[in-house]
Amino acid sequence: MTARRSSSDPVSHYLDTGERIVWRHQPAARALMFNRLPVVIIVFAMTAFIVVIGFNVIGSAVGGATTIEPSPWLILPAGVAVFFLVLLYFFITALWSHTSFFLDSWSTYYALTDRRFLVVSRRGVIEYDASYFRKMEPVGGERGTQVLMFDWGVGSKGREYYRDRIAGLPDAKKLEHMIRDTLVA
Repeated sequence: MTARRSSSDPVSHYLDTGERIVWRHQPAARALMFNRLPVVIIVFAMTAFIVVIGFNVIGSAVGGATTIEPSPWLILPAGVAVFFLVLLYFFITALWSHTSFFLDSWSTYYALTDRRFLVVSRRGVIEYDASYFRKMEPVGGERGTQVLMFDWGVGSKGREYYRDRIAGLPDAKKLEHMIRDTLVA
């Protein structure tokens, strides 16, 4: 395939002049979504928990009074309220971030060109050159849920592991061979 600029193809907008697409794929949303679903559920549950506890603590500190008289002891419920609002801000920020990653599952595209590997989504494009694919490992079972692990390296604690992955592949071994033939060669 030659690089052509198409308004319907989200990958072609990111190709350099003369660059050609060797392989492209849009993974099924469920293949990416279920990886992110547990995190979204946990963050949502923790956010709900913080909201309920915050309302209970503030409600019991203020009591059922319709008017609040100024008192030095009101600093405690006000401090607790500020603490819960700050905590709630961090949980809602995390929830929004993970929800946007979760929703990004429907608009993710993979493309292998003759120069690099691209992951295109609503958030932009991630480029990987040949240096990331020195060591790869195809993992997974049935078609459409296979994963290609890559970018082998040493972590912060001195352990070696794969730092990135390409999920939702129809045939991870085939992609590994195509990357080896195209980029690493």
